[in-house]
Amino acid sequence: MELKLITVSHPFIPRRDITLILQNNDLHLPAARFLVKEARNGGRHGSIGGRTSHLQRAKQLRELFYHLDAMRINWRDAIESDIRAIRNAMLHWDSNNNLDLKTKYSYQKIANDSMNTKLGLWFKFYRYMHEIGESYNMVLNTRLERVFEYRSQLLDHINQRNNEHKFIEVWDLKIPGSPKRKTHKVITRKEFDYFCKELQKIDITYVMIAKLMATTGLRIDAALNVTPHQFKNYFKYLNTGKNLESKIKFRYISKGDLSLECQIPIKMIADLQKEYLSRIHVERMKKYSDRSERGLSEYNSEAMWLLNNGREVNYSDIIKVFRDASKALGRTIKPITPHWLRHSFATWALIDYSKRENILLKGIIPDTRFIIHLSELLGHANESTTMKYVQTALTITELERFENQIGDTKTYDGPLMTYQLYKEDPGAQGIVKKEAVKEFGDMFDEKQFDAIKYAISRGMLVDDAY
Repeated sequence: MELKLITVSHPFIPRRDITLILQNNDLHLPAARFLVKEARNGGRHGSIGGRTSHLQRAKQLRELFYHLDAMRINWRDAIESDIRAIRNAMLHWDSNNNLDLKTKYSYQKIANDSMNTKLGLWFKFYRYMHEIGESYNMVLNTRLERVFEYRSQLLDHINQRNNEHKFIEVWDLKIPGSPKRKTHKVITRKEFDYFCKELQKIDITYVMIAKLMATTGLRIDAALNVTPHQFKNYFKYLNTGKNLESKIKFRYISKGDLSLECQIPIKMIADLQKEYLSRIHVERMKKYSDRSERGLSEYNSEAMWLLNNGREVNYSDIIKVFRDASKALGRTIKPITPHWLRHSFATWALIDYSKRENILLKGIIPDTRFIIHLSELLGHANESTTMKYVQTALTITELERFENQIGDTKTYDGPLMTYQLYKEDPGAQGIVKKEAVKEFGDMFDEKQFDAIKYAISRGMLVDDAY
């Protein structure tokens, strides 16, 4: 069975795409009905889904079909034990739900949260098939699970009453979640600079997108949908006494199609105008227009992010390029993603705010001013999320201290690696070995090579868990 993905305009939602599944070059109709419905109200609390979530949903549903096909059954004939077998194989579990260390699997073990995400979508698919009258053999055994929504400690007595009877139906196949991270996935500002250098080798458009997200906190879908018009006439603010470091209000369209507001540094707009919009964008718009005239794409006079061949940048391009740039920095297992930049933006801003206002980054309950500040930046914040950003800020501050301590003494032209990154990622290990081979040449002896000591002595690695 051949399953392809095709992305088209959504039939009911304007300015939105949707990814559908082709089975042997024919549209998979049950999947199409489900994916169209999910795009309309598959977001939080039944709202419209995110601009890019359609692709992930289609991939996850296609994955189910592939796994079942490998078992020589289709989705209509499958029963719950078949899904359990798929789940256990992906988790590297045996039939008793214990980690299977004897069997050799052809693919990497996935995390519990990732598995639950897939199970959640597959559950919704079968539930919707029941709603629209499609026939199948699956019997979904479920349980009621309490919804633990955010509760402010300041209003805990009220929220406890309101949340007493909030339960949702979940599949029995759902498993305990992954251990919660104490910090967000972020990078230091210096590593971001190195990251941008790698993006520059691919195309300047990707550098501009990354910088826009890292200076505003915009999500990738919002960043991809800005227009050149939004960056015009902003220099009038310089005549009102503001400087390039000043920030001004910037309106954007959120993932729920709501018009929201963030702050953007005037310097970011100046860089966009100078490095991209004034010349490169103009030249590429001509190529973009030619492509449209040849019928290769629909013309959009407000197209913002264009590649050298005149094609518009899409979400898949960003994911691939970010992964490639991360690999060049030694991050192959945990590549930098667009959402890392949103978390990095918030963490950097929190560090700057604590220094500016002389507020210590500590405490079991975060300073209320941190909560207010993050709420203004991200559009949401509470005690628990703010505390997580505080912990992240403390970790990054320590890593930045190591960066400054090494300073100009390091011989390695690249970002500082942490011991944890080096230990877990073969890509990082490969970079250290490559540097050593380049330095020692024919004298390099791998048997006597102490990679950790070498990396620390050359300013490539800090012996500190990240």
